[in-house]
Amino acid sequence: MQNTWIYRRIVGTDNYHEFLPFSTDDWARSQGATHTLITIDGDRPAKLLKTVAYIGIDEDAYGNCVWEKWQLAPSTNPFH
Repeated sequence: MQNTWIYRRIVGTDNYHEFLPFSTDDWARSQGATHTLITIDGDRPAKLLKTVAYIGIDEDAYGNCVWEKWQLAPSTNPFH
């Protein structure tokens, strides 16, 4: 699978976040992840859409992913 990075900025920040255009593990895919957010603390499952990203931040008592919604800034990204 090709490792093409996707860089997106979160509304209210000046930092770009790095995403892979695929999910890196079976559990994340089973929870609906379509992308992977790369962080210094480890990869996180993600669902990257046009204007929002859902980031897997935890696992609930039943083993389901807990999603946090991030509002994405309009794509004026020079990297893609």
